[in-house]
Amino acid sequence: MDKFQAMKTFVQIVETGSLTAAANALDTSLPTVVRALAALERQLGVSLLKLGMFLSYMVAPNRKGGQLEYVLEKFETEPMQVQVVYPQSKLLSSKVRAFVDECVSKLRRVGFD
Repeated sequence: MDKFQAMKTFVQIVETGSLTAAANALDTSLPTVVRALAALERQLGVSLLKLGMFLSYMVAPNRKGGQLEYVLEKFETEPMQVQVVYPQSKLLSSKVRAFVDECVSKLRRVGFD
């Protein structure tokens, strides 16, 4: 597959938000789309799609800074509340206390988008 066709395939992946939808839009098979993406990544020497699922607080600073961008927003799950529950006790272990303090610290200082 030539570089232009591979780039066209990549654009279709981003526009449709899925490898399968891109294959359907290009009237080709899923394995062909995957091979085209892999070939383009090899030619350019970079990984074009680094997909992953992360908690919002983990990526919020990078999203605000422009380093990360949502590409599959239609598959975004609804936000869920996070609760850290622990027994109020004088005998609370230092590890549990440190974990709770870290959770509270991280969740309070990160702004969500």
